[in-house]
Amino acid sequence: MFTGGEETINSLRFIWGLIFLCSLRGSYKNLRDGEYAFGIAFTILIPLSAYFLADLFDLLPAGVPHVFG
Repeated sequence: MFTGGEETINSLRFIWGLIFLCSLRGSYKNLRDGEYAFGIAFTILIPLSAYFLADLFDLLPAGVPHVFG
């Protein structure tokens, strides 16, 4: 899907790792402070970014669709 080899995969791992960490922090802070709309949005992002990270690190079990190939 993406061209560029190993450098692109490492960049994607870094980017999705940052998105995962920021969504954890954003979810916790916004739900704690009472900003429920933003907290729910960040909470939805947590499993999505975890799925992409698992795909990039080849941790998905057999039969699960792969995005990054």
